[in-house]
This record gives sequence, structure tokens and C-alpha cells, in this order.
Amino acid sequence: MELEILEHVEGYETRFEIKSVQLAFANALRRAMMSDVPTLAIDNVNFYDNTSVFFDEMLSLRLGLIPIRGDVDSVRFQSECECGGEGCGLCQVILTLSKACEGQEELIVMSGDLESPDKETKPAQPDIPIINLKKNQRVIADAVVIKGRGHEHAKFQPTTVCGYKNRYHVVTAPECKKCPEHPCVDTCPRGVFTATGGTVTVVNEADCSLCGLCIEACEGVHGKKNSKISVTPLKDDFIFNVESDGSMDVAEIVVRAADTLKEKVNELSQKLAEL
Repeated sequence: MELEILEHVEGYETRFEIKSVQLAFANALRRAMMSDVPTLAIDNVNFYDNTSVFFDEMLSLRLGLIPIRGDVDSVRFQSECECGGEGCGLCQVILTLSKACEGQEELIVMSGDLESPDKETKPAQPDIPIINLKKNQRVIADAVVIKGRGHEHAKFQPTTVCGYKNRYHVVTAPECKKCPEHPCVDTCPRGVFTATGGTVTVVNEADCSLCGLCIEACEGVHGKKNSKISVTPLKDDFIFNVESDGSMDVAEIVVRAADTLKEKVNELSQKLAEL
């Protein structure tokens, strides 16, 4: 197996290519990134005062969708904690929200207003708007952060985008060097081709999506079923596009997903050995 980083935005977005793997592995890795990587999220909110225009349940929903960044390994799953899931310092972190609109007409409460006793456990972004308080309105609440996985609830999913496609091999025939029109260059929406000095060349093969527009344009010049461009999917070569919600870096998501796959394989091997 080979892995190559094609594009990377520090912490939040990565496009990478995995070669010499089966389709089943690519799909298992995608599902593991979405569903099996443990993350932190607000699970329960205790309100002490809420005079805003939102009901407690609506505010709870908004708070639960805020990505929480922290040391996941230092927090236990409630199902595995000694407290039996009732909640303690080992399996939960409590964030405090206390904001009041006083002396002004309105106040926008942001995710950064959630105060944490732990410097590492905090909202991934401080500028996520929660609610707009009007004059003399206030919200005082405790938000309980716990550890979970995406297959339990969507708020624990660390990815916003997580998908893959086959890598496509794009080949141009020798006739493309003398093509006077080269319509494939202008037709391709992904910028796969370029024309320099009358020669059509492939410059961005990784972005090919097998739309077939280049082949149709080529057939318009050379005749039906006489395209000088061929696009072939590589069955053991996949390009992943993964975006994080900010709760953890993409590289950590991929590594943790691979670790969960390894654990499942080892568990399956042990079960089979016991038969």
C-alpha cells in the first residue's frame, strides 16, 4: 500500500491517494473515519436561567452541534467508567455558559463564551454564533461534554466531508499533438488538460471525475466512437477527500480510523481461532 498527500490545508482538509488496496478496504476506512473515531461533544445541558427567545431544547441542540476539541484519550467512555455512566470527572467535562445583555441593545453569544475548567477541552472555533440576546435577556447553563462515536450520534462525527473515488488514468493519442481545435481543454470542467503550442497534454489527472465530456468533445472533431482520449478507472487506486469539523486534525482522524480497523481485525481473528 502506498499513500500520497495531494492537497493539504493545515488541520482541516486533506486530499490523499491510496494505491494498491481493495475497494472493501477503502470503504471500510471511510466508514471508520465517520463512525468509529472517538470524539468529544456536548451531550446534556443544565439550564439555571434562560430568558432568551429560544426554548431550552433549541439552545441545547445548537450547543450539541458545536465541535469540541480536547484530549480524547484523557476522557473515558461513560459506559466504561467506574461511575456507571452517572457522570464524574473521569468521563465528562463541564463547560459553563453565563452571558447577559446588560447596558446594550443586543449581544451575540459565541461558542468562545463557553468557559472550561480544562484548557484543552474547548470549542474548536470560538466564533460560532449560538444566540442573539436582546436587552435584559440572559442565559446561564452548564454544558456536559462526554466521549462518543459517530455511530452513536452524528454530533460525534469528526468529519464534515469524507468520501473517495477511483483514480482515473487519462491517456491522449499521438493525434492530440496535431489537433487544431483541442475542444477537450475548454470542455473539461476540472482542468485536466492543457494546450501548449498546439499540443494537448494531461496536467491534472487526479481531478478527473469520469464525466466523459472530453470524450464527447473529441468525438465531435474526429467522429463518433473515434475519440483520441481514453479514461480508465484504476481499480486499486483511490483518492480520498476528508474535511474535519475542527474537533481533531484530519491526520489524526485517519490514523485513529486505521487503528480501529486493526483492532476489529484482531478481534475477528481471535473469535475465529476460538471456533
